[in-house]
Amino acid sequence: MSSALRIARVARPAVANVQVARFSIASRMMAAGDTGATRSGGAASGDAFSKREEASENLYVKRHEQEKLEQLRQKVKAGEAQLAKDKADLDKAQNIPVHGPDGCLNAGSSKNERTNRQPDRPHIESPMPPLESIFKSFSGTWKLHRSLTSALPGFPSGTFTGTATFKPHSAFDSLSLLYHETGELVTEQGYKLLANRKYIYRFSPDDEKISIWFVKEPAPDENEEVDYLFHELEFSLLDQRWIAKGDHLCEKDMYWAFYDFRLDNNMEKWGLRYKVKGPQKDYLSDSAYERVA
Repeated sequence: MSSALRIARVARPAVANVQVARFSIASRMMAAGDTGATRSGGAASGDAFSKREEASENLYVKRHEQEKLEQLRQKVKAGEAQLAKDKADLDKAQNIPVHGPDGCLNAGSSKNERTNRQPDRPHIESPMPPLESIFKSFSGTWKLHRSLTSALPGFPSGTFTGTATFKPHSAFDSLSLLYHETGELVTEQGYKLLANRKYIYRFSPDDEKISIWFVKEPAPDENEEVDYLFHELEFSLLDQRWIAKGDHLCEKDMYWAFYDFRLDNNMEKWGLRYKVKGPQKDYLSDSAYERVA
């Protein structure tokens, strides 16, 4: 073999064996119930299933709304019952206390009872109350007896006995009296507690009003300062005696005050009732004052 032929054979490129992968393509058949599969029965069957699901959801929502509506009805019914009870308690508290022969307080007659006793009594305009006379009659020392009746276990029921004094004070010039009570509270459980309280009573001739004011705490003797208004008295004449009422909202607790004044013999006795109603308080306080000096 010639050298030229050998060179030609060497220069020929080598061809490598190439293996070609073969792929098989086949469509996948989905069974009924598979995700993405057409429901048995076709599109119409799918629409029917969706409608059943929607109807079931609507029924659940409707039942849930009915349950909530029934709960609201029960709350309204309970609220109406509580409102009726509170109104009855207030009507009961508004029976102004009057003095019995022993100096203690007895429940006053209701408006209906007074009307039944004197159905034909003509209406007479009430005269102006003798505010200055009543205010001056407070001055002095009083024996104090108080009964507390609580409807809640967290607030004690019991009896308070002690003394109360009214002394001139400079809080509102010369027309102010410092009220100071001290005594002992004996609860129904037998516990004994010492208690004291101070208020400022004010007579305003310009406004023709008697008002009661809180005293700042602590309240050292002879240096008491006025804090804020407790209530003003609104007077009316009932069975030949002067009565007065006032009210005060202390946060969520409502206080109704009812006074009973007898001006015979320089007002030797008078009474005070508080009806207190709130989330933490529900009690009646009846106080009888009898002059000592």
